[in-house]
Amino acid sequence: MRPLVAQRQLVLAGLAILAAGGSLAIIVRDRPGAASFPPPVGSYTALARSSGTRFLGQTTPCGVVLRRRTIGIVNPVLPCGMRLYVVYGGQHILATVVDQRLQGNAHGFEVTPALAQRLGLHGIKRVRWSYVAATAS
Repeated sequence: MRPLVAQRQLVLAGLAILAAGGSLAIIVRDRPGAASFPPPVGSYTALARSSGTRFLGQTTPCGVVLRRRTIGIVNPVLPCGMRLYVVYGGQHILATVVDQRLQGNAHGFEVTPALAQRLGLHGIKRVRWSYVAATAS
């Protein structure tokens, strides 16, 4: 086999593999039942820290019982149940306002311990956030 023909066959085989991989990605993305997330609205920053474990097991003013696995946000101004995207350390996580008992005023948010862990958030750090627009029912 000539070197040019062998090289051409290798290139065609590589293209076939790329095409197959792209087809699989499209199938997975368009699969019925695949998770889809609402688009973010706005782009803001705020100081955030973990709310710690002081309220675990208690029912918040929002009516949520805080558990170790609760992925939530504490903010005295935003309405209970509002969904926000929080971005920090390369993580982009959708969370819900679950409490309005913010401790102190040196920051804009507190996040539940589970959310802080998923974000890799330690201490008070600046995070990016956006909200999810309400959908018409």
